[in-house]
Amino acid sequence: MNDFKNFEYGFQDMNEMTITLMLEDGTELFCGVDAIFPAQGKDYIALCPLGKENPTGVFLYRFLHNEDEENIQLENIEEDAEFKAVADAY
Repeated sequence: MNDFKNFEYGFQDMNEMTITLMLEDGTELFCGVDAIFPAQGKDYIALCPLGKENPTGVFLYRFLHNEDEENIQLENIEEDAEFKAVADAY
């Protein structure tokens, strides 16, 4: 799991959402959204780091949004059992 302190989101084009995570150690991680999916009655998001200098892999977070999706929130997944269930669903 990669804990984040803050994030910003935007669009590279109308079809590709991007998120920049500001990690607790001050590192910025530019990510593309691979998927937004349900698991255990909640929504989750899978982020893939972009660029050569970023590590490879997928980062999973709880995804909260209003109905028009203009305001989103990400939450760290703290519980191992929840993270495993989300990883299996992804």
